[in-house]
Amino acid sequence: MNRRDALVKFVVDEFLQSDAASDIPDDLDLIANSVIDSLGLLKIVAFLEEHYGVSIAPEAMVPETFRSIGSMMTLISQQLDAARHGMGPCATGS
Repeated sequence: MNRRDALVKFVVDEFLQSDAASDIPDDLDLIANSVIDSLGLLKIVAFLEEHYGVSIAPEAMVPETFRSIGSMMTLISQQLDAARHGMGPCATGS
């Protein structure tokens, strides 16, 4: 399972609980569409840190970073790139 599929599966299983929603568009606003709330953001941060072995900086823990699958995938890519280059946690998801 690739990174995006793992993230979508987590979001569906944790927040939507519906097989019909398994193909979430990368740009769907999960916050505006009431898919995730503030507690959901914390669950997603915990999932990303555990599943991808990254450490998300407190400065990056803002709704915009977790608004969509696409924005979260950008954050994951930045975190993994920083880890490969021996840098610390990424401060922003943009």
